[in-house]
Amino acid sequence: MKNREIAQIGKNNWICTDPDNLQYANELSKKVFEIKQFKREDFPLQFNSIIKDPYNIDAYIDINKYWVFDTICVSEYNYESLYDLVCHYYSFSEMEELIKNEEYMILAECIFEQENELY
Repeated sequence: MKNREIAQIGKNNWICTDPDNLQYANELSKKVFEIKQFKREDFPLQFNSIIKDPYNIDAYIDINKYWVFDTICVSEYNYESLYDLVCHYYSFSEMEELIKNEEYMILAECIFEQENELY
């Protein structure tokens, strides 16, 4: 499991789920998450000189046009469609274990990565 730290973004507490890709999740309910990821290729300045701390990114960037957003409801996916998205990261038995352990944020992150424009 990835190291997850709380990042204050706007008025919400977001968890940095992938500091390399500047991806964050905000839990709305047990199986519903807002996910957002920074669109590096759209940022007009030299990226690495601006962003130094992925856990405090709003101090640098708060313009929504530089982010891809989605709200993921894990319960909207049956096992087959969920596995079609998760299989890029986990085996079927690992996916079942994530569900058993109620690791829905990880599943939402996988869904986001497979369904948005950045991947």
